[in-house]
Amino acid sequence: MNHHLTKEKSNDCRSLNLLTIRSRNMNRIQKEMRRGGKSGMWAILQSNPKFVKFWLGLWCSELGDWIRKMALMYLVLDMSGGSAVAVSINLFCEFGPLVVLGLFVGVYADRWDHRKTMLGAIVLRVVLMALLILAVLIDSLMIVYAVSFFSAIGTVLFRAPSSAFTMRLVPKEQLKSAASLRQMATSSMFLIGPPAGTLLYFWLGTAGALAMAIAFLLLNYALFGAIKLAKLEKTGTALRGPSGVLSEMKDGLRQAWHNKMVRPLLYSNVLFGISSGLSNVLSIFILTEFLGQPKEAFSIFVAVQGGGMLLATFVVPKLKVSRQALLSGGMLVMGLGALGMVSYPHFLLPYSFVVLFAFGMVAFNISFATVLQTTVDISYQGRVSTTLMTVATGVMALTMPIAGWLHELFPVQPILLGAGCSILLGGLLLLVMYKRVPIDSQEKPLAL
Repeated sequence: MNHHLTKEKSNDCRSLNLLTIRSRNMNRIQKEMRRGGKSGMWAILQSNPKFVKFWLGLWCSELGDWIRKMALMYLVLDMSGGSAVAVSINLFCEFGPLVVLGLFVGVYADRWDHRKTMLGAIVLRVVLMALLILAVLIDSLMIVYAVSFFSAIGTVLFRAPSSAFTMRLVPKEQLKSAASLRQMATSSMFLIGPPAGTLLYFWLGTAGALAMAIAFLLLNYALFGAIKLAKLEKTGTALRGPSGVLSEMKDGLRQAWHNKMVRPLLYSNVLFGISSGLSNVLSIFILTEFLGQPKEAFSIFVAVQGGGMLLATFVVPKLKVSRQALLSGGMLVMGLGALGMVSYPHFLLPYSFVVLFAFGMVAFNISFATVLQTTVDISYQGRVSTTLMTVATGVMALTMPIAGWLHELFPVQPILLGAGCSILLGGLLLLVMYKRVPIDSQEKPLAL
């Protein structure tokens, strides 16, 4: 009898010990979850040198792009006498080709080696910036438009394989943290890039600023070139000729359409594109016309947005909500921020609401990247991402020329209020469509 009681006490002690161990483990897990994505981000940087090279290369690429953007914006304004129509034409030339070429580039981004494709895109962007220097020297606005047209190809060639390349660098469980780190690079350059580009433009001139941008792109090339990966085995055989390209393109479109998490983004990207087309052309006029500030203040305005994005990069990953909720919520917050920027002509309001807009943008971007990488097979990453990019950028490119002419007829405030309403409607559409996605197709809420 005593032996039996001793055995029961022993079993009770074991159960108590197991409960204690489980409790300690749960406490440890909860502490890690409360720390959010930060610990995951630093874990990748400490343990994955290949991703570190990729990440540092993205910083160089983003900085080079921002120097080019600021130099190009001031160059077009100076050469055209401050014409909004010239700005809209240049932006149309930069984004218009994606309407036709984006889907074709997506096919080859999935066919070709991801690393080599991005390296080739860097070389193309360097050559195009060298041609911009020539345009400055001979004072040719037409060459500027032509270079902007072809730079769209380099941009999509660089971005289309980056999602799949990230999947090859980090395991699936770290993709959310990798997306946050990529967003950190983008956000930081929103803060650093505009003032750096403006300073270099007025200090070194357009040609000097573009030369600095070329130097950063070459550093990007060196970092990416140092990444060595095993060759990815392709499933199936790619059909040669135009019929093969069209067949793979249609297959990619089917993948995007039938994916329950991706399809709502196809619809919302139309409204996002309308808003982007109007705001990209006219955002500088929020300062010069709506607030009466000099055009050089635009770099400060964008830097404030970058500061908001950088702060949001650390805050958003700690939000324990579903990715579909973060996608729709991000667009709604962007819409509210866009409306607030032109609600009243006091300088504090646009600068405050651009920070709100930045939080929405980061929430959308991080959840967008993780949804794409976790619900789409690696062999379709290029085609699905360029399908979404083509929808948004295509509508944006078609809207840009309209923005310049609208501004000839109306003040900037009602046009940008319309842009804010468009993106707000996009967020509402996502919210409604994701509610209709079956429960078994939705991802469980978790911290990004």
